[in-house]
Amino acid sequence: MLTALLGPQRLRPILREVLDELDLEGPAALINAGWLEREAEDAELRERSGLEVENLRLWARSTELRRDPDLSALTERRWHRVDELRRLYRRRLDHELGAAKELLREPGEAEIVLPERQSSIDSVRSLDEHFAGRLSELRADEEAGWHRHPAVAQHREELLAAIEAAGVVLMAGGHVVELLDRLRLFRLAAPLAAKPIVAWSAGAMALTERVVGFHDRPPQGAGNAEIVDVGLARCRRLVLLPHARRRLDLQDSHRVAMMARRFAPADCLALDEGTWLWSEGGEWTSPSGVRRLEPGGSLSERESVEPAA
Repeated sequence: MLTALLGPQRLRPILREVLDELDLEGPAALINAGWLEREAEDAELRERSGLEVENLRLWARSTELRRDPDLSALTERRWHRVDELRRLYRRRLDHELGAAKELLREPGEAEIVLPERQSSIDSVRSLDEHFAGRLSELRADEEAGWHRHPAVAQHREELLAAIEAAGVVLMAGGHVVELLDRLRLFRLAAPLAAKPIVAWSAGAMALTERVVGFHDRPPQGAGNAEIVDVGLARCRRLVLLPHARRRLDLQDSHRVAMMARRFAPADCLALDEGTWLWSEGGEWTSPSGVRRLEPGGSLSERESVEPAA
């Protein structure tokens, strides 16, 4: 099924251009739950798309449902457990990633240094996968409680009908964890899999297997790239990096190399303004050109990316 992944749309909107290029027509189902309380403010997006648009209102629906005491309790428990797991992951990551960064800059005889460097990166990768697995496990019981609730089932029926009637699904950015939370609560991964999707920024990130949060120069904190969520896995072996020019020090070859090696065999792609790529299940094509982070620390311009094996 056709999928198009776009960079951020606020400063350089190309949504209409992409819809025309791929010959996609409405009506469109809009998912913009990542906008949180601004979810209903979609007039500009509607105008830019040029399509008839139905906003699925996932944020508003979930907010309404959380007035139920049982669903509210399930939500609070899930958030508390996930926050605690994330705190422990970050503590471990600070040590593991710190050691890997040091070894990446360590001089010495290649025969001695290179295996130790790779082993250290493998340790970081193992921690990432451990955290992603625990994240899914901790959420499972609480999400199952949501899925059994009759009020949730009613909303889901309405959402399934709207998605079925849509010619294309538009998935906006915003807060990626909140976006994915709503997609899971209404169990929309399967129905969305049968529809063309045009997604941008955090919306595009939500379609990958592992959603990576990143900022080399944050206002506070260590600036460690980290797994922030488990995505829908529609787009396999891609790590998408919106706003890469602003959030990553792409001139630092060691940082670029660490990102590329840590998340291999996934391709780390800088998804900046004006950038987009699309696929129908095979090779990814980028009419705009997309930059890939390379294990050697450079960036390469790509017009295509090989599909996952």
